Order: sequence, then structure tokens, then C-alpha cells
Amino acid sequence: MTGLKRVVVGPFLVLVLVVAGLAVSQAASAADGSVVINEIMYKPATVGEAEFIELYNPGDTDVDLTGHTLENTVVHGSLSGILAAGSYGLVTQDGFDAAAEWPGATLLGTYTDGLSGSGDTVIIRDANGDIVDQVDYEDSGAWPNEPDAGDGASLELIDAASDNNVGSSWAGTATVNTPGAVNSVTLTPPAPPITNVVATPLAPAVNQDITVVANVPGGGPAPLLFYVVGFGSESSVPMADDGVAPDVTAGDGVFAATIPGQSAGELVRYRILAPGNGNEFPDSDGRNYEGVVVNDPTELPSSLVDIEWFIPEVDYDAMFNNKTEEVIIFGSVLAIDGVVYDNMEVKIRGGTYARENLDKQALSFDFASGFDLSNPDLAPYPIDEFALISARGWTFGRALSSWSLYEGAGFPKVNAQHVKVRRNGEFYGLYRFSEKLDGAWRDASGIDGGFYKTVVPGFNNPSIGFEKKQPDDDIAPVEAFAALINSPASAQKNDDLWDTLDVPNAVNMVAVTTIVGHFDSHVHNFYLHEDTEATGRWQIYPWDLNNTWTANGSGCSGSELSLDCVDSPLWESILDVPEFEEMVDRRIRTLLEGPAAPGVLEDEFTAYHALLSSAEADADNAAWTAVASYQTPSLHNGRIA
Repeated sequence: MTGLKRVVVGPFLVLVLVVAGLAVSQAASAADGSVVINEIMYKPATVGEAEFIELYNPGDTDVDLTGHTLENTVVHGSLSGILAAGSYGLVTQDGFDAAAEWPGATLLGTYTDGLSGSGDTVIIRDANGDIVDQVDYEDSGAWPNEPDAGDGASLELIDAASDNNVGSSWAGTATVNTPGAVNSVTLTPPAPPITNVVATPLAPAVNQDITVVANVPGGGPAPLLFYVVGFGSESSVPMADDGVAPDVTAGDGVFAATIPGQSAGELVRYRILAPGNGNEFPDSDGRNYEGVVVNDPTELPSSLVDIEWFIPEVDYDAMFNNKTEEVIIFGSVLAIDGVVYDNMEVKIRGGTYARENLDKQALSFDFASGFDLSNPDLAPYPIDEFALISARGWTFGRALSSWSLYEGAGFPKVNAQHVKVRRNGEFYGLYRFSEKLDGAWRDASGIDGGFYKTVVPGFNNPSIGFEKKQPDDDIAPVEAFAALINSPASAQKNDDLWDTLDVPNAVNMVAVTTIVGHFDSHVHNFYLHEDTEATGRWQIYPWDLNNTWTANGSGCSGSELSLDCVDSPLWESILDVPEFEEMVDRRIRTLLEGPAAPGVLEDEFTAYHALLSSAEADADNAAWTAVASYQTPSLHNGRIA
């Protein structure tokens, strides 16, 4: 289902249950012999009804919860009592007469913050803070829809031995919610899944039929293959296991059906339904469909990774015609190297200036829950979101040169490369793919602790100048750091900076930022990390390197290796410390003799441009009026251009 949605982001509630004496595991289940989050009522039918979280003890030993706390960022209540082996207990929201609401139930404690109706996180931790069980429930994708309707249905775990952090392990209440008792859906075990689904060919030729086969257990009526071409109406065809082509062997449980051939560049998506037991494919990863894309023999050949983007024209227009508000579109589709990623979330990336003044916009994509991008040509590990940066004209390659220098200086690698993008079967533009500095990147880079994105107005207004990325929405630590940065220069401030900053990181950051001329980092376009796990100090990481290697902006001259022309409280505070400034100068000299030595980055820049064919450059110039002509790389006022 596609549609237009404007999103207002509110506080993200994380409910933490700290329970001592329990086994430690991530997303624990009954197999661990410990407490399991078994039922969640997050959207009661009426105001008078109450939320609850049901815990289940599937083990053979009673668990004593007495004296342990129920907490979020501060203590909200406590747990008490015994959760007997094989029994159920409730943690309830404050403000209700729990004994009257649930007579006879084992009551274990309370919490003060309500659960979110649009998805939330519930965590059980032991007394050491280690996770015992965690459920990140949602109201979309593979998660059941019934509890989100507000009709009194709760989320019920189908099998306590399953992974309860996966949407397909849950169901909406079969009859009524069952606080303190066996779940209603547990009485009906789930049907065996549809497996081994294969479409042939994966890249069909124009008008070539597409055969879909699948192992569909369970008997009953023949399964149905539903398919949709582009964003048209859904059609269906019965699948057969009769040995008649396209099926091969009768009665082996492998069913087959054919989708008629389609025209060049068409997106063809499909799903399977087993009417006998209601089982579906796909069913557990947030996608509505699997799919293929018909080969287009007229497509421009390329040495770049091809990204196919499909979006209804009405949604595309709604997103691009709104110059002042962020519009998020759900139901977009990507195809990369033959893999179709259904039910994507997409929005224009960037601020008001770009939205109002540039026709070639950057884009941000989020993958459907549970089905991440796994493509070693783009990233060596799965990622669940990325950006397409609108590289233009002679700037094509300059950000990659900057990322290369940061990496050469010792900063963690950010996977980025140029790609060719087609939209709805037509050439769309040349872009730069870039992973975001999200959880996948932070895990790969070994970054833990508070992580903040600096946004306009940055240090100039700290209360709104930072976005907390992990672990929650509390920005008090970075506000305290900003207060130090914004304080007047003094010997005491210099001493505090020695104690507060990760000095090697800060010196390295200023040195590389100076060489690449990242004037756009004066108030934003970098991240701050409070390294509470290791050093206890603040680190700085680069972001959004479009405006580098250039003389434009903030009065900086292109040949000047200095940030003195940039009005940045952070850079100025670092350079005000005499020892830091001396270290920055030495680091710049070292870099200019190594990864930034004459010719090194110029050769890389030339290689980036060599990936482009003249036909691709011409097509991009024709598509976007704001694009300058692609050029042979040269030096620009002493910097790469």
C-alpha cells in the first residue's frame, strides 16, 4: 500500500525491566529456561482499560523477583513476588486497580510511562544490566495488525520457545486478550511455512513468461499466486502440483504457476497464499511481495552498480512538489543486482535550501523491517538504510576523495560509491550511494556509547542542535559538552578540554577537515560520540562531505589550509589550545606526506571519473538542469576539484 504521510517524531519510549537472578541472553525464549515477554497490550480499546506486559516462566524453577526495579531512564517502580515455574505474571501501568482489573493474576510490578501505539521496545535486564529478553514490537510489516486497531486485541506470543523479537512469532488475540493465562493463539499452532520459493528467470527477457515454484505444505485447496505489474491491480492464478508444466513432479509438495511475460523494465511482484491454513509468502520480513524486473535491452551499459527505483508517480510528485515539509512515502520498491526490496520508505534528504533551490535531490531509503540490504558490492555487512547523494557535474568524486582521506587518516570506513539510478524503468541520474552512521556502521566500527548527529544550528543552539542516535533521546550529556565548547576562552577551559576530548581523535579530525576544506562543518555535518565504554571522552566523526575541496562558502579561499575562516565554536575551541594547534599542524604535515601527498588523491579522483561513460554523463546533464558539465578532474586553487 502506497501513500503520503507526514511524520512527527516523538520521544521513543524504552521500557526496561531489571530483574536479578535470571539467565542472561539476547531475545530470550523458553529454551533459555528464563522469563519471557509473552503478551503485550499496548493499545487498549477504551480509556478505562489498561495496558499490561505479561511475563511467562517456561522453566522448571520458580523465579523470585522481589526487590528488583522497573526502570526507563529513571526508576519508575519495582517488581516483587514469585513467578512460579510454568506460570504467568503481569507488569501493569500505574493508575489502575490491577487487583480489580485482573482478579487472581500474579502482579509483579508497575510502570509509569505508557507503551507507544506505533512501536516500542520492552527490555528485561538482570541486576548487572545485561539483557535477559527484548521485544522491539512494531505496528507494521510482519507484526500483526489487530493490536494496532485499538479494538481490545493484544500481541500474543504463539510459541514461548520462538524468537519473540520477530514479528511472525506473534499474533493478534484470537478471541480476547489473556492476561495471566495461556495465550489464545497458543492453542492453534502456526502452519508450516511456505519455503523454497524461486522465480525463473530472475531477469526475464521482454515478454518472457516467469515461472514461480514453491514448497507449500499443509494440504487443502491449491495455493494461489498473486502478482502485480508495476503498481497496477493485483491478479491471481492457482498453483498446481500435478506434474503438468510448469510443474515437474506430481504430488511432491512443490507447486508451480506462470506469470505472463511483460514489457522492458517492468517491475513484477508476487506473493503466495495457502487458503487451507492462511499461510503466506513473504510473511515475516516486512515485505508484501517478492519480485523480478524485466530486462531492458536499451539500458545504458555501465561499470557502476545499477539501482532500480519504482514509485507511483502520484507519490513521487507529492514528495518532490512539497518544498517546505518533509514527506515520507511508504511502499516504494528497489531492485539491486536482481534482488527486489519491497515496501521501502523513502524521503528527500537534506534541508530547506536544497529542497527549494535544487532540482536533483538527495534521497534517503529505509528497508522494510527484517529484510536488509545484503550486497557485498555496496557494503560488507547487511544495512537497513542508506542515502543516495545527488553528486553533480565536476563535483562528482570529490566527496569520495574526502572520505578516502579520512579513512587513510585512521577514521572508520564509510561505505560509499557512485551508482546509476533508474526510476520506473527510465534513466534517472548518477548518484553517490552512502551508508548512514547507524547501528550497523557503529557496530562494524566498534563505536558504543552516546552518539549524536549535529544538525543546524549545532552548537549555536544546543537544545535543538543535536539528534541522539543511541541509546535513547536524552541529550543532556551533549548539552553539557556544548556548554564547555561555548564557554569563553580561558586557561580553565583549556584544562577541561584536555580532560574531556579524545585528543588524538580531535586533532586528527581538525587536520583532515582543514585539508579537505570542509567549510560546511562549522555548525553541522559531523557526529559526536561520548566514548563511555572505553575512554570516557568525546570523539568527532565526519559526515556529508559534499562541500569539500572547494573555495565556496564562509570566506575560505581554496588554497588556504586553515579553518580560521570558519565560524565554528568546536574548531575554534580546539585550536585555542596552543598544544592542540601545534599537534594539528604536525598532523597536517604528516598527512601531506602520506595519504594526501601530491598526486595520491588526484589519481583517485581521476579513477572515479573514469568509471563514467560519456553517455551516462550526457544523460545526467540532460536530466537535471542544475548540473554543470562533467569535466576531466583538475586542481582548483590548490585543492582537488
